Amino acid sequence: KKQEKIREEIEEKEQEKLMVEEKYGNLQEEAAGKTKKLQKINQMYKSAKAEISDMKQEHERRVETLLDDIKQLTKEMRLQELLINYTIPPEFQELIEKVKKFKSLLSTSK
Repeated sequence: KKQEKIREEIEEKEQEKLMVEEKYGNLQEEAAGKTKKLQKINQMYKSAKAEISDMKQEHERRVETLLDDIKQLTKEMRLQELLINYTIPPEFQELIEKVKKFKSLLSTSK
């Protein structure tokens, strides 16, 4: 009887050991799965962050282009004003403005 009891205890301990090993295996699998998910989410985060950075750079380039365009157009407008002021005397410029206003009034009254 004593040997039987000892054998039963040994079998119980072995079963407990197997259960612990099985749990450990499941925990390892769970940890591996969660690690894989974390890596995937981290990759998605890095990808989104890189895309945002690219979009910011593109936005900055567009703003720079627009500012350059504004500078160029301002330069051209000043040059045209200089040419107008140099070639057309001020009293004729006033007359041209008055005729322009008169024509716009005529076109809106029709």
